[in-house]
Amino acid sequence: MVNGLLTHQGEGKVAHVGWIFGIATIKNEELPDGHNDKKYKGRFVFQGSNVRDQDNHNAIFQELSSSPAGMEASKLVDMFGLLLGHELSQSDAVQAYLQALFEVSGGNTETWVRLPKAFWPKHWRAKYKDPVCPLRLALYGHPDSGGLWERHCTKAVSAAGFKEITGWPSLFHHETLNVVLLIYVDDFKMAGPAASTKKLWSVLRKSLDLEDPHPLDRCLGCHHQESTATLDNGTVARVISYDMTDFVRSCVDRYTEVAGGDTGYLKTVPTPFLSEPDPDPAGENADGRFGDKAASVLMKILYAARMVRFDLLKAIQALACRIHRWTSWCDKALCRRLCYLYSSDSDVLTGYVADPLGKTQLRCYADADFAGCKATYKSTSGMYACVRGRNTMSPLAARCINQSSVSHSTPEAEIVAADAAVRLLGIPLLDALDVLNRSPYIMDFREDNQTMMSVCKTGRNPTMKQLTRTHGVSIAWLHEVFTLYPNIFITWQETTGQTANILTKSLDPTPWKRERQMLEKKYYIIF
Repeated sequence: MVNGLLTHQGEGKVAHVGWIFGIATIKNEELPDGHNDKKYKGRFVFQGSNVRDQDNHNAIFQELSSSPAGMEASKLVDMFGLLLGHELSQSDAVQAYLQALFEVSGGNTETWVRLPKAFWPKHWRAKYKDPVCPLRLALYGHPDSGGLWERHCTKAVSAAGFKEITGWPSLFHHETLNVVLLIYVDDFKMAGPAASTKKLWSVLRKSLDLEDPHPLDRCLGCHHQESTATLDNGTVARVISYDMTDFVRSCVDRYTEVAGGDTGYLKTVPTPFLSEPDPDPAGENADGRFGDKAASVLMKILYAARMVRFDLLKAIQALACRIHRWTSWCDKALCRRLCYLYSSDSDVLTGYVADPLGKTQLRCYADADFAGCKATYKSTSGMYACVRGRNTMSPLAARCINQSSVSHSTPEAEIVAADAAVRLLGIPLLDALDVLNRSPYIMDFREDNQTMMSVCKTGRNPTMKQLTRTHGVSIAWLHEVFTLYPNIFITWQETTGQTANILTKSLDPTPWKRERQMLEKKYYIIF
């Protein structure tokens, strides 16, 4: 049959032939047994790693990669949904990919699949030796299916009046009804005035097969819980809590599985950092026990750190840089991280909103730990962004990044951190908030190093001429951002209020406790 198919292809036509097979997984495996959301899920998928063309060569695809929305976009939608008169709701697409036809642009490529023998029609068994069928739907597993589903979904959403926010893939805004929609593969989350969201769900369900919309619960692997709270000044605020307790406990279980044993040896500790330094920071004696298994633990924890547990970002980033030179000290450091995780597994991230969006601002913090890595003497950039108002604090994002080159002074490291914070968080978030606010939004950038601020305000850095070559940072660009844009400000922040400080330093118990208390009291972030 395959030979006949390949002979049938005309000149200029391309045939791709692949396999279909079944898989079974446990959805939400980290949840406890008996939980309603923990269930077995089976599906048939396309084996995208083994596809041949008519000449038996590896197939070349369109590279229609999808661009699902990220964590920052999700928290933006949450903040918007907490505004007075707004609501948050979500829905799932039913068999999302299969709602999109497998249509290849140009029409010169056809994809054919081999079915599992158990699903052959009876008349095939005696008639065919190697039968294939044309692929008509965007089956999960095919490299182009994600892009085809996204294209199909975007077409339906655009027809409903939504417009994608520039620079934010899969994040849409309906200008007329003032509703924002986030799409993450088959998860849909909508925020806006209650009457408008109900209307738009009805419109979308006419062209997309969606489940009944319901209040926000679980999204991106995180439980979302809405409530209200009375602030110190008596204002009642709407509150959202991000809870990943079940996932964090599954991280602990993963470590105990790798280490062997149970959680009995995990102690309660005040910080995720060891008190003694690495005696061999160069890693010449890579004698660690878990070197080949550490990545599976660290990367699992990193997801929780990026989503909710911002206090873990520095601790996980520092060890992730050591995977290729893992030592026995790294084994102890990993155990310490897990002890801290075990001690604080039920901590959550909380935000609250009680102001109109026009009376809030984007607050962006950046900090650097000069030469913090004792192996490379490179600095660490920490950045944090939130929507802040008199009665509002809604966390949006936090990052901890190793700088790519050695800095020669604290101001130089701070400039590199500020560049990353403005470029990666500040301006993209400002673009989205301009749309949601329907007018220019304000960004207040907070910095605790006055030398760095002076360089940015004047645009002069005679002692840092190497920055553009070594770090790829342009002082002229930072000067332009902070002086030419009327809605972007740089403000001095006392070090005691520098929120990004906890994202850059391996702190001892006393300063760590102080930083945590500052976050909890001043910014209402409860880790």
